[in-house]
Amino acid sequence: ITTISVSFLFTQDHIDELIQHVLHGSRDSAAISFPKIEQKYPNNPSVMYLKGLLETDGETAMTIFSTLYNTHPASDYGDDAVMKVSEYYYAAGLYIQAAGWLKKMPIYYSRSEHIDRAVKLFLNSLIVSGHKDTAIFYSRVFKRQFPQLDVDGRINELLQNFEKSASSFC
Repeated sequence: ITTISVSFLFTQDHIDELIQHVLHGSRDSAAISFPKIEQKYPNNPSVMYLKGLLETDGETAMTIFSTLYNTHPASDYGDDAVMKVSEYYYAAGLYIQAAGWLKKMPIYYSRSEHIDRAVKLFLNSLIVSGHKDTAIFYSRVFKRQFPQLDVDGRINELLQNFEKSASSFC
């Protein structure tokens, strides 16, 4: 049993290292190692996250990250998966879907390193999709939940930017 757990820990460290390489722009070693790792540990959340990072088709990657979140929400990469799905929808201009995913961050991953960006994207998604009052409501909630974030500054900046861009279309 010890051999198996030591072997898995070595592999887990290796997978985490490959993920860091991909996140820092170096895909080669991960792409070479990935097929063997996936064959051995297909349902491992770290392997699923690495697969999503290596995927070149955005929609397919989003599906992988969505599956990762749905099957392993408490994994080390659960919050990362939520952000990847959110960013996909946001970049595609699907702000309601992005907001739905981004809302998971303060609820389930309030200690995530992504929380600042998630709050900003969430509020912006609401504003851009025409839910300004909802954005203001959530900004008040976030101000209490995350006193270290400048939520007032963020919401004011987002509202000003939205109003400027809206008036330039008139």
